[in-house]
Amino acid sequence: MTNAELIARGIDLRWLIETSFSLVNKDSQRVPFKFNKAQDHYWGRISARDIILKARKEGFSTIRLARMAAKCMTMRNRHCVVVSHEEKSTARLLERAVYLLDNSLFKVNYKVTGNSIAFPDMESKIWIGTAGAKAFGRGDDITDYHLSEYAFWTNPGLIVGIEEACMNDAEGCIESTANGWGTPYHKIWQAAERKEGFKAADQLGPKFYKPHFYGWFWDSNYQVQAPRPLDELNEYERWMVSTYKLTHPQLLWRRLKIESMPDPAKFEQEYPATPEEAFLVAGAMVFSPQAVRQQEAQARPILWQGEVRDKGGKIVLEPTKTDPVTNINPGHLRVWLPARKGQHYIITGDVASGIESPPDEEIDETGCFSAWDIYDASSWEQVAQWHGLIEPDAFGEIGVMLGMLYNEALLAPEVNNHGLVTCKTIEGMGYRHLYEREENKGGTTLGFYTMPGATGTRARMINSLRATLRDMTIKINSPTTFSELRSFVKKANGKMGPQPSCFSDTVITACIASVLLEDCVNIPEKKSEGGRQRLSIMNRATPGGLQSPRRGGYG
Repeated sequence: MTNAELIARGIDLRWLIETSFSLVNKDSQRVPFKFNKAQDHYWGRISARDIILKARKEGFSTIRLARMAAKCMTMRNRHCVVVSHEEKSTARLLERAVYLLDNSLFKVNYKVTGNSIAFPDMESKIWIGTAGAKAFGRGDDITDYHLSEYAFWTNPGLIVGIEEACMNDAEGCIESTANGWGTPYHKIWQAAERKEGFKAADQLGPKFYKPHFYGWFWDSNYQVQAPRPLDELNEYERWMVSTYKLTHPQLLWRRLKIESMPDPAKFEQEYPATPEEAFLVAGAMVFSPQAVRQQEAQARPILWQGEVRDKGGKIVLEPTKTDPVTNINPGHLRVWLPARKGQHYIITGDVASGIESPPDEEIDETGCFSAWDIYDASSWEQVAQWHGLIEPDAFGEIGVMLGMLYNEALLAPEVNNHGLVTCKTIEGMGYRHLYEREENKGGTTLGFYTMPGATGTRARMINSLRATLRDMTIKINSPTTFSELRSFVKKANGKMGPQPSCFSDTVITACIASVLLEDCVNIPEKKSEGGRQRLSIMNRATPGGLQSPRRGGYG
């Protein structure tokens, strides 16, 4: 059958692929191209923009390549682009495309020149290259693209040139195994999960990708038959059976694979069962992935999101609307539970410079964002969070407003670096419930000081949060905090901090909250005494009376 006959037939791409193309199986035998379980599932869910997160060797590059070849055989003016992360992979993809065409049961008129495959009868082409050239894609009219192993690209910004070159009705796919938290690939994946538009560059509008995750158990080869079922399953295995209906042969394969790997900690990264496992840095997460997962499963939905304002001495909460294009709500304050009358609250803060910059790898600083976290002193539940880019003095003003909103709460900002400005601002505004710490030489000093070293407060803070998360003593609700907990790792130099391009603002506020809540389970009742006082949890000082603020309601 010729191209003209295929077109006249009104060709179905899947039929063409499975009827015409062949592959070489693991036994080096040529066999008809038959969709595996994952390929079959994905084919029925293809959209204009897909992002695929997967375990190793599940055949998505092959199915996308076959789809492009079938299009070029039957459609005019298809300009397809495949970009891989390294030269060896590029060579394999080109070889695979040529093999599909060479062994097609239908006559295909094509010509290979370098990395390009031209289809003269249809004026279509496939270009297969390696990520590297910054200007790649510019000047071309791309109708289809596939970005293979995008997480391992040395130049992830190349996607900008590709998107700029795309036709309005172009079909694109980003496919990769994971390569750590906070990478460009991970950020696009997160945006897709939240149904948010990912802005590739300032000159481009938001691009919406549809997420597709395929764990290791989608591959039917990943199982080992045994004469009898496994004697005993651990907690995680029981969870996988109940969640994904895994069989004992699959679990046995998993056990044997972990035992065979030089670094067993890498199994979840290379053969994930969930997207969260895929993005873990093998063996390096400070906080238990199981504890974070359990916390996330029990988190409350956001009650309210917007901004807090001081209008003439009255605290006003202004709701913000979600952008219909990007699906992003710009409000810096998220509330899960409003203030309860008579309830005590603790507000912990992490202060940045307010100048946009990446995290400092040398000193493990968290970069540009500042955060206030509000915790119920009785339940230890995170009830609200303010997170954004702001200067230290203005951040202090926000803290006072939040403190007044939540029943004259204790404010406990980290005082390192820019935190001193925040503390002085709070003190200058006359807010009396400001945390002060006891000094070794006597006396007290404003703010919570994070001291590095094995015997410093930083180690205690982190260990405290690890324990309270694991025991479900503290309760986290913020998606921002969950993300930062997953990207907080132990580095090669032994230090603990965020991965490159990641932040830890809300991890620090959670750590401070965990320490303070452990040190003082019961905050004493307020007394209506005058005089200027500050609450210190460490020395159990009694808070003074602050004039009750006028508070507005939630919009």
